[in-house]
Amino acid sequence: MNEVSVYLPFDSIHNCRDLAGIKTCHNKVIKPGMLIRSGHLGYANRQDLLTLHGMGIKNDVDLRTTWETTFFPDRSIPESIYIHDPVYREVDLSEDAGGQVKLAKEATTDSRQLMCSMYASSMSDKDAIAAWKEFFDILKNNDGGILFHCTQGKDRTGMAAMLVETALGVSPEDRLNDYLQTNLYMAKEAGKDEKLVQKVAENFEVTLDDDIDSYLYAHKSYYDAAQNKVIEMAGSWEGYLTKILGLTEEDLKVLQDKFLIDEQEAAREMKASQTA
Repeated sequence: MNEVSVYLPFDSIHNCRDLAGIKTCHNKVIKPGMLIRSGHLGYANRQDLLTLHGMGIKNDVDLRTTWETTFFPDRSIPESIYIHDPVYREVDLSEDAGGQVKLAKEATTDSRQLMCSMYASSMSDKDAIAAWKEFFDILKNNDGGILFHCTQGKDRTGMAAMLVETALGVSPEDRLNDYLQTNLYMAKEAGKDEKLVQKVAENFEVTLDDDIDSYLYAHKSYYDAAQNKVIEMAGSWEGYLTKILGLTEEDLKVLQDKFLIDEQEAAREMKASQTA
């Protein structure tokens, strides 16, 4: 597996990576410190938050559900704006599964299929589409660096990265490699996440299947489920941006001018930030 994004080894923020340096078809790379993907900030310590502040992060875009943000609220990056932009809403998850009880049973007994369905829904549900539109509005209009995250920085965050990387002209191969790169860091949190899934199973008196890894790691089958839905709806990831999210050529140029930089200049910025 090729490492595409730059891993940031924070003590209290899981799976945090800078998209800095990823090459695009425009013979440019993504600027350092402008697009950060991560797990949630609910356990972030003061030093890590100050480090993000020092990197110039001005926007914390939280893609989690209201339930998740209520029980594990983000800790604030100093002088940043917190934006709740949920890709899934609880009512959507329940309706897609055919009711809350069925959703709970699928979550604990048919996890792989449920995850594939959720990835497809993250591209097609009306609330998800609205969330992606808001996400791109933030990318276009807000100043400073942007950190975007879900819980593990894996699923919703992975699709957010897929969309923005598509808009910036990153190759399909590098987009997929960045999605799968998350698996290099998931083992650190696996025990905590497994306990959570076990607790849900106990509450609904169902037995977990053996495939607990369905929730702990990124799987290409999930990416394929999202991509198949994207192709069905718009023909390609690029078509999804324009036909479904309504981005214009002018919008794409705004994003590229804002987030891309010449490779040599990016190398100088990265070196300066590392020695600061």
